[in-house]
Amino acid sequence: MSVAKQAVGFVEEKLRRVFNIAGPIGVTLNPEVTPVILVDDLRDPGHAFYQGRSFGVGVWHLGPIAAGTKGWGVRFTDDVTIERLLLSTAPQTLGAGQSLTCYTLTPDEVIATPPYGINAGSASGMWRDRKMLTTDCPPIMQTSAVFAAGGGGTAPTGNNTLFRYFEGQVVPSWPGGWDVKLFIPKGGGIVFEEIGITQSISVAVYGRVFPQ
Repeated sequence: MSVAKQAVGFVEEKLRRVFNIAGPIGVTLNPEVTPVILVDDLRDPGHAFYQGRSFGVGVWHLGPIAAGTKGWGVRFTDDVTIERLLLSTAPQTLGAGQSLTCYTLTPDEVIATPPYGINAGSASGMWRDRKMLTTDCPPIMQTSAVFAAGGGGTAPTGNNTLFRYFEGQVVPSWPGGWDVKLFIPKGGGIVFEEIGITQSISVAVYGRVFPQ
């Protein structure tokens, strides 16, 4: 008589990634139901020393933006997960030819055809927890302190766009935010690109160092 065994798919591999360990784990399913009490969330700020630490980075472009196409982006120098994107701008209805797009870049795109100098930049961002030294910075390289000209490179397409506002749509005022669960591998990036918008724009990205 054979005994059926449960299949847990790639759960073991996922646990190895989360805890950064190697070797068999021996995951099994137990049909019993056990009540539990959650006393803390070890993903919250303050628990992690590096992996899992929370960060934020943003740009504040106060005042009118010059005409044309401009953008701002960040490149990550380690694996990260993005949790939330924020947008602040005066309420406005975009006219003909105007748009605001947020899109991702893979590591090879950052190297091959980077827009807005996203392959360069300088260390930036802030830790949201356990910052003990002023020189301690997240694994983030910021291209510019403002929305800057110098596009070209990889443009937003159907397979890398997170969201897009374009002509005829209303861009909301603060707070405008999107909760996301987005994994960006080491060397990848996120870009915000605007075309023809004259109002002030502020954007921010919040996430954690992977695994969390």
